[in-house]
Amino acid sequence: MGCASGNTLLYLSKQGFKNLFGIDYSQEMLKVASKNLSKVDKDFPSRLFHSKKFVQNMSCNAIICNWTLHFIQERQEYLKAIFDSLISQGLLILTEKTLQSKITENKYILFKQNKGLSNE
Repeated sequence: MGCASGNTLLYLSKQGFKNLFGIDYSQEMLKVASKNLSKVDKDFPSRLFHSKKFVQNMSCNAIICNWTLHFIQERQEYLKAIFDSLISQGLLILTEKTLQSKITENKYILFKQNKGLSNE
């Protein structure tokens, strides 16, 4: 979740992980991810999904949710959908933005702007 530019998926792919999927709400980010991931797997862009909700009816061994929850209004529903998609004893890795100083926030925004990304 929150695959952004696809860097995490690219790393996991290079480490030998298979059946990877990416989901992001930003069409802009999915375009960047598609470009990056098609370099290692021409079919990877077909496994990128535009959605603000967790894709239903998937069975996953592991789910990585990177800096996503702050965009989600119905967090409990969203997390339940993730939980329901995990196999028994599946793994959820959840990272989230935290309160930070204005200096750190501004550096983060400048970093994204320098990469040609939106401020979201």
